[in-house]
Amino acid sequence: MAYYHHFAGWSFILVVIGLVIFYTKSNLIKLLQESFQNRMSSLQASSTPGGGSSVARTLYSRLPTYDWSSARLGGLHSTLFDIEANIRDGDQRTGLEAAGAQEIERLMSTQGVDFDTARLMLNRQRFSKHNIDPRTGMPLDSKAVTFESLR
Repeated sequence: MAYYHHFAGWSFILVVIGLVIFYTKSNLIKLLQESFQNRMSSLQASSTPGGGSSVARTLYSRLPTYDWSSARLGGLHSTLFDIEANIRDGDQRTGLEAAGAQEIERLMSTQGVDFDTARLMLNRQRFSKHNIDPRTGMPLDSKAVTFESLR
């Protein structure tokens, strides 16, 4: 009998704690968000280029990008990929992904191809890497289900 009262007492305490958390969850979430934001800002502030926390650099690092102007100056545009229109229309996106842009520049210089051909080559390489037929864009996985296979 004592075991039952002990169990009932702890169960009651857990139910009360659960109810308190349930009814105050919006306040708790705000506190957690503020705490998390403060922690992230302090980690970012401590990760200065001259030193600082290596932990912060592993938690968050901004991907380098080529903004539209840099891409235009670097020759990364064509009539099919009109960066001029993006600049003129005030496109809010940050620009091209740096790794992709650098790979396209490398292909252009080593293969002696234009921007569109280098983009096509890079996309075909990425397709092949992910087991996708680079000519058709269809998955090469035998387990893949496509609308074409449903006919």
